[in-house]
Amino acid sequence: MVFPYHRSSSSGPLHIAMSCGLPVVVTRVGGLIEAVAGYDGAIVASPGDPAALRDALLKVAELRGKQFVDPNSWEYTAARYDELFNAL
Repeated sequence: MVFPYHRSSSSGPLHIAMSCGLPVVVTRVGGLIEAVAGYDGAIVASPGDPAALRDALLKVAELRGKQFVDPNSWEYTAARYDELFNAL
């Protein structure tokens, strides 16, 4: 999935793609950088830079067919809460 935003605070479609384990290309805007932090399937490009987007597309093509773990998934979040409650 490719998200070549010029500005954004967040992206629901990005989170859906990550929850499916898909490789993604995002531009360095708004909260997208934080959203993909720790996600191994993310390629980040500069916004408004066609050459950077092209390079990111070439890199993400190499990830085709791979699946990645979303570090912000509901399962991960629920497991962390479970650990917290057990520790209490």
